Amino acid sequence: MRDSKPVHVLFGWLQIAERVPVSAWPVTDHWALYHPHLAREPHKSNVIYVSNERLTLAQRECQGIAGAGVFSFFSPLLRLTAPKSDRPGLWLLPKWFYPKHRKSALSFHGDVSRWKKSSSGTMLSSVSRGQEFVLDCDDYPEAVDWLGDLFDSPAASCA
Repeated sequence: MRDSKPVHVLFGWLQIAERVPVSAWPVTDHWALYHPHLAREPHKSNVIYVSNERLTLAQRECQGIAGAGVFSFFSPLLRLTAPKSDRPGLWLLPKWFYPKHRKSALSFHGDVSRWKKSSSGTMLSSVSRGQEFVLDCDDYPEAVDWLGDLFDSPAASCA
């Protein structure tokens, strides 16, 4: 909506099946040549992530959901920005997201001063860098049920 405050939301997903260095990408795969990493000389740190055919969360098969995609419409379940926040980068996440005593944190968010516990969940002052972040679900097993519930919800139906 035109008069709405800016917010950060989950807009899609990618479950990684394969990580391919750009230098090893087959030049015969013309469907990917639009990708910025393939449009210029390969940089050693650039990789292409290839999705799974179908989304699978631990032992939970997500019926008919592709390994990568976008949500078809906005739902409050997809909102990351804390309600009533004037800053899109102030997120309200589930309590289990708090990274203390974990092996890892959400990528680019290892600074524990960015994280605060609150009565309604975990507050995160997100970094401005990037548009996609990675969470190691092996270190956060609670994420599997949370994501499964998100994909099962009619409000978060997927395209």
